[in-house]
Amino acid sequence: SASVAQELLESAEPVGETLQATRNGIGFVAQRTRTTNDGEIWHGYPEAWDKMDAKLKKQWLDAGFVSRRDLRTYRTRGQLRDSFGGRSVGRG
Repeated sequence: SASVAQELLESAEPVGETLQATRNGIGFVAQRTRTTNDGEIWHGYPEAWDKMDAKLKKQWLDAGFVSRRDLRTYRTRGQLRDSFGGRSVGRG
């Protein structure tokens, strides 16, 4: 939903040219697609933990935002895809 997406953007941490966040044990990445007169437009998607920033992942693990089980369950894009009913997620 739009409200969840906005919450993720507001809680996200900058990593390079992306923003990264977590919710319910899943990692999310957002990339700015363009800037308009109304503000920035972001494209966000769930991402496998093996593609997420390692320092940020450890920080969230230490803070209890994710568990080791989450990191194993959603470690690869294939595992993440299978958890979402076989739909492709993430970037190519």
